[in-house]
Amino acid sequence: MLIKNEKQILRVLMQRDEKSLVIDCIKRTMPKWVLADSLASYEGCSDAELYERTSMPLDRLLSEEEKRIAQERFTLIAGVLPYIGEEDKRSKMIDFLSAQQSKQTIRKYLCLYLVYQNIAALAPAPKVEKELSQDEKNMRWALNKYFYTKNKNSLMTAYTFMLREKYCTADGQLVEKYPSFDQFRYFYRKTKSMQKYYISRDGIKDYQRNNRP
Repeated sequence: MLIKNEKQILRVLMQRDEKSLVIDCIKRTMPKWVLADSLASYEGCSDAELYERTSMPLDRLLSEEEKRIAQERFTLIAGVLPYIGEEDKRSKMIDFLSAQQSKQTIRKYLCLYLVYQNIAALAPAPKVEKELSQDEKNMRWALNKYFYTKNKNSLMTAYTFMLREKYCTADGQLVEKYPSFDQFRYFYRKTKSMQKYYISRDGIKDYQRNNRP
């Protein structure tokens, strides 16, 4: 059961006599027992609001690799779940599992699962592509057009073509600000794919012939 007030969203995991075991869904700290009466001022909360407040994209489609990782992480914490309301036993089980993974990581996965009650929450966070700057877009363009080709131009040649076509005025003068060759080379090294390099320069047939098992 999810409940909320102005500052918190709590999930009630279990109840025992006059106490409730709750986990803070915003802070994602370990569950704790509180007096049930202390929750009287809270109101109901939907899963949709929880996902929105915590920016957790659980509705995304997971790849097979992401599903595998999520299941592995759930398997790691599954032994703790029967003792979630018994702090001593819970701690001992986490200590036992720390031979496989750090205690901090186990607690992180455990809290994620308890908050969302969904194995998908244990999948790796989606990678967010960084927005390229205009200079980076120009460098990518130059590499694709002048370096990753069968002409087998050098990096310096590709860089020179980039300056001529992207950083020169109508009368052929370099503009005041433009990327240095070191920046161009760094961008290449950061983004290069050796498979793309060989295929673009040698062709797919040569690449396949040279990389047969």
